[in-house]
Amino acid sequence: MSQGLGRIQRGCLRVFGEYEAKGKRPTMLNMASEVYRVKPDRLSDEQHAATRRALASLQQKGLVSG
Repeated sequence: MSQGLGRIQRGCLRVFGEYEAKGKRPTMLNMASEVYRVKPDRLSDEQHAATRRALASLQQKGLVSG
């Protein structure tokens, strides 16, 4: 069983922090593209789904609000 946050979860928190510092909120597409460091039109369905699962997990832990 994992002890800490995964790579995608940490990336999501990083992106949230960057957007929050600018007074903005990222979209799911922005979030996934920045976490995976690819252009939004190059994201795979799997990358998008992994980001969605990571955000759901962070929400369950109370680290982000939806």
